[in-house]
Amino acid sequence: MKPLESMKVIEVAFYLPAPMTGLVLSDLGADVVKIESPPDGDPLRTLGGGFSKEGGKAFHAFNRGKRSCMLDLKSEAGLEAFRRLAGKADVLLVSMRPSALRQLGIDFASVEKLNPRIVYCSITGYGMDGPWVDRAGHDINYQAASGILHLARDDEGNVVFPPVPLCDIFGSFHGAVAVLAGLLERGRTGRGTSIDISMAESAMTVNLFNMALTDIPGESFAARGRMLSGRYPFYNVYATKDRRWLALGAIEGKFWRRFCELIGRADLVGRQFDTGAVGEVRAVLAARTLEEWKRLFAPEDICLDVIPDYEAVIASPQHVFRNAFAFNDEKILAFGFFPFNPDPRRLRAPGPGEHTRQVLEEAGVPRSVLEKAAR
Repeated sequence: MKPLESMKVIEVAFYLPAPMTGLVLSDLGADVVKIESPPDGDPLRTLGGGFSKEGGKAFHAFNRGKRSCMLDLKSEAGLEAFRRLAGKADVLLVSMRPSALRQLGIDFASVEKLNPRIVYCSITGYGMDGPWVDRAGHDINYQAASGILHLARDDEGNVVFPPVPLCDIFGSFHGAVAVLAGLLERGRTGRGTSIDISMAESAMTVNLFNMALTDIPGESFAARGRMLSGRYPFYNVYATKDRRWLALGAIEGKFWRRFCELIGRADLVGRQFDTGAVGEVRAVLAARTLEEWKRLFAPEDICLDVIPDYEAVIASPQHVFRNAFAFNDEKILAFGFFPFNPDPRRLRAPGPGEHTRQVLEEAGVPRSVLEKAAR
């Protein structure tokens, strides 16, 4: 039995924020019901190609293991059906601007009247209050607000486009942690709680180390201004002769010393914090191919790794050994947030509205309401 096996979670959200929280809770055993708006459901279904109706790879990755209930929350029947579901749920996940939640009547104040035990988790761009409370945005905007983009620059000072949606992901994980804490608190008090997650603030936790380092002499809140920014030779990425890449993280002196010895530059040992040594190390590593360096570095333990492509990540012996990835019948990738024992029931995402009648019947929605809501 998984720890959340008896928990019922309602998810009113789309794209990544909150659906990823729901995915984590689902992997922990919760029954996650995804509320989707007719006629097409979550816009993520159409992103990334794959299946026209069932959704593409991105949708499957973040919504596997859930049940889909298609409801029009702007209709009387749809809202009444939702209220029945919320009245029996343990957790409600929402990812909308506060004004939209109030207009629909699914804000915490409204839902708490139906279910005082509900753990209500809102994941928004800037939080449930403040001058930016209803400001529109996406991950790139939240990264800007958190200070991350200010630091993400190339050697010419140009801002580098972020390769991953950090704010969506970290906001979702913060939501999952807060929900678990809320369930524990409810076990002690018998009452639910309202959780307010700001994705911009969640991203600040990613940036906390950089912000804290500004107290250290010589460090600054600027591109290449921090210890772990590629400023120094011991913590950097380097191209080989055949334009493959190595990642070096030799922070400890013993690792840096051994690395210098292996590349034939023992004279660099005392220059670990010399920014001018970066170019010298680049020149050395660019003189040989990746395979040549692998033969030299393979027996050593010096915090140096090849930067793998997609296929190499999936085939990594470490990831394979720990069952980090699995594929469903359509070859859609599933990633396990915990030591992963793939359950076939958790490896596919639902079709749009696939479980609407089942979910509403379980919640005891009157047939007259069900017939209207499930159209």
